[in-house]
Amino acid sequence: MRPTHLIAAFVVVFLWGMNFVPMKVAVSEIPPIFLTGLRMAATALILVGFVSPPRGHYRRVMLLSLVMGTTHYGLIYSGIAEVDVAVTAIVIQLGVPFSAILALVMLNDRFGWRRTLGLIVAFGGVVLLAGEPQTASSLPHLLMIVAAAFFWALANVLIKSLNEIPTFTVVCYMALFASDLGENRRRGADHRRRCRDPVAVAKGRSRTELEPGNRNGAMKKTYQSPNYDERRPDGLIDMLVFHYTGMQTAEEALQRLCDEQAKVSAHYVVDEDGTCHALVDEEHRAWHAGVASWRGNTDINARSIGIEIVNPGHEFGYRPFPSAQLEAVRDLALGVLRRHPIPPRNVVGHSDVAPTRKQDPGELFDWPGLAVSGIGLWTEGDATPVDAADVCRWLERLGYDTTDEEAALLAFQRHFLRHRLTGIADELTRRRLSAVVEFAEMQTA
Repeated sequence: MRPTHLIAAFVVVFLWGMNFVPMKVAVSEIPPIFLTGLRMAATALILVGFVSPPRGHYRRVMLLSLVMGTTHYGLIYSGIAEVDVAVTAIVIQLGVPFSAILALVMLNDRFGWRRTLGLIVAFGGVVLLAGEPQTASSLPHLLMIVAAAFFWALANVLIKSLNEIPTFTVVCYMALFASDLGENRRRGADHRRRCRDPVAVAKGRSRTELEPGNRNGAMKKTYQSPNYDERRPDGLIDMLVFHYTGMQTAEEALQRLCDEQAKVSAHYVVDEDGTCHALVDEEHRAWHAGVASWRGNTDINARSIGIEIVNPGHEFGYRPFPSAQLEAVRDLALGVLRRHPIPPRNVVGHSDVAPTRKQDPGELFDWPGLAVSGIGLWTEGDATPVDAADVCRWLERLGYDTTDEEAALLAFQRHFLRHRLTGIADELTRRRLSAVVEFAEMQTA
């Protein structure tokens, strides 16, 4: 080994050892899971402009990001919060014997008596540390660090199967996926905490009443629609559907949605000045989607929240949505997402679930802006174009009913390629379709 290699090895070990002190300081100020996402996001931000996507290897890189980026770092950050830095640095070395054992099991590696003796010594040392009085008092956190060492070892085995991908590409996209996973875990915990509000349960108040509907004040309940029925027994709400009213005035739309003879309604209506009206409580099944389908589900009303956005629509002079209205829609939607487990790919427009009948909320709706706030699915990424013969299958993978392929393709364009409303599967459309489907499935995984 050359002297330069020895020096490089020493520098790596030195920097690795110095890593634990700032780690300890950071977890005293930042929640461990959020810190994990922050670290991964910073890594991805530095590298993403210099590497190409790992096309064809997304699933394996995502698995690595879950094992290494999210689980390993989440555990070690959680453990070091209550364990000394020195103990953490020693215990994490179990990653080496764990790697040897996993290599034996998964890669058919072999080792003799010396390596076996080394494994016994390594594990014995950790047992001694666990028995030390000061360490024993934080045994659960010590076990978190042991688990972190195991997942680090498992990640090493997984990396072995990614030799064909450039190293910095693996690091970048592992960090990119892990930053999203870490944030989703944090948001998921926040969601569960909000949905288990003991004050609300004790007072018997509906979840709709717990939260202001818009940034200008409390939700208005001047209008109440009789057009609803009960949801399914399981009560699962996992979709959010945006509409435009498609009528000349807000008053006209509100009157119709509250007309018993009309047999239509929505949970909310958002006026152009940002005023929000609650017409149907979220626990009830509003009649807003009609004949519709998404991801094979045909009773969209039973599993969704419907938001009507005041706009004349294509029939009466379709126009851009005012900023005050979009801000109110954003705030309202964020409240809905906090109360219900709705994945980004299930935040849709009426035209997405009923492509042969509807075109709302239309191509002027700010899907990209909502996605920045964590509402819905959006990507402008590039990908290998879908084969023309496979367009239907890819649309179905995303969720569309392709009984009428041209209508489904036009609905896709209206949502994800808004300047190209042709209903034709040209190369640009097929590229965007590929990118959106891969992004949706990555988030679901």
